[in-house]
Amino acid sequence: RDLRPGGVLKLTVAVMPGAYVRTAGQVHIRTAEGETPVQVKQRLAEAGVAWGPPHEQAAEAAISARLVFRGMVLHDEVPLSKQGVADGSSLRLIPSLGRGRL
Repeated sequence: RDLRPGGVLKLTVAVMPGAYVRTAGQVHIRTAEGETPVQVKQRLAEAGVAWGPPHEQAAEAAISARLVFRGMVLHDEVPLSKQGVADGSSLRLIPSLGRGRL
């Protein structure tokens, strides 16, 4: 487990059912270990991750979703490495429970 400042993490994000993605349910990303879940979700949104029919997709769907690691929801503003996320980790992206909720 490499926790050097500026280290790169290779993560797998499993996108939970109901999402429309360009890939088949998993997205592989490379991110700096100092990045926060919010930054990861922004990158997922840019990659086209969203929930609902294409004509009804909200641009903020991935950003308002929750990233889960080892059964715990990650805190949006705390760096991934400070929450135990390491190179090779798998995360789950699940839709928010309601509008404005993370």
